[in-house]
Amino acid sequence: MSVDPSPLIPLSWRPQEPLDAHGLRAALAPVLSTLTSRGLAPVHIRLYAAPNAAALAVAETQAVCGPRQPVVTVVTANPCAGGEVAGAHVLAVRADLPTQPIFDGARRVGARIGSTPPVVFLAGLTAPHEGSAEDEFTALFEAAERLLSPFDMTFTDVARTWLHLPELLRDYDALNAARGAFFTKRGIGSTVAPPASTGIQGGSRDSARLQIDLVATAPSAFRPVVATLQCEAWDYGSAFSRGMALGSNLVTISGTASIDADGSTIHLDDPAQQIRATWSTVRDLLQAESLRFPSSGSQAWVLYFKTPSVWHAWRELVDSGEVVEPDYAVCVYADVCRDNLLFEMELTAGR
Repeated sequence: MSVDPSPLIPLSWRPQEPLDAHGLRAALAPVLSTLTSRGLAPVHIRLYAAPNAAALAVAETQAVCGPRQPVVTVVTANPCAGGEVAGAHVLAVRADLPTQPIFDGARRVGARIGSTPPVVFLAGLTAPHEGSAEDEFTALFEAAERLLSPFDMTFTDVARTWLHLPELLRDYDALNAARGAFFTKRGIGSTVAPPASTGIQGGSRDSARLQIDLVATAPSAFRPVVATLQCEAWDYGSAFSRGMALGSNLVTISGTASIDADGSTIHLDDPAQQIRATWSTVRDLLQAESLRFPSSGSQAWVLYFKTPSVWHAWRELVDSGEVVEPDYAVCVYADVCRDNLLFEMELTAGR
């Protein structure tokens, strides 16, 4: 089968100064205008906003997007730089590409993008509080697969997931158990590589235990990015790949933290060293795909800091020139999947 490059074009945006949600419409207008001038249309905008500002942030974004509305979702997290809105992670496509909306009941939750092969994204999926956390997570993975089924897709076609849990440290073991069992039944992790993924603290507007976004396409169109500085996450019971290349022009790097080749946390209680180690691992993953660091193409970065002291360590490293702050990286406070991990970063980059 002839496989075209992935049609998804990633970018991240953040305000230049601390921004309250009521100013989001004016702040986003020039960003969307630039996309339009490039012949692009956003299909998904994931906002990162303080919990008390989430509803207004979504409404302001929807108001500025015009007639071709993207799916707009929100992850509740406090911005490191202050204000109410930390920024946005955006997926865009060429404006001339046909898109078919996907609904969960009356709510639009994604789209099928008419490329070869087609790409499906789903966003803002949650499940009702029913039973244990593991029960709720299993039900949500099953619901996501039902939404993929009209396009002859299952979870074996999923290349990338974003998993946001408001009580990450409490519920991460339950997530791993539910995800692992769900994947095992489908051969994911044995006959098929698991998707790249970010599993991080973050809330949803309906206070669900888990919110899922995902990208799916033909398995022939994606392959894992090979890590050399870390083991694969499934070696220690977390079912995701370190990264995934989609087509010939898109690379997505999973949430990455200060973990060594044996899967152990390194540089305990040392924010600067954890940041350096994470930075080196992301650089290694990008170099495996012959991408410069930071990437010279379109890119979407999200950086997660456990505490203000970790954020200050980051600022000192940026000011000293030891690390390069990616353009428009979204920076939020969030717990990482282990209590002793202080920093995490993710990246989706176009070549």
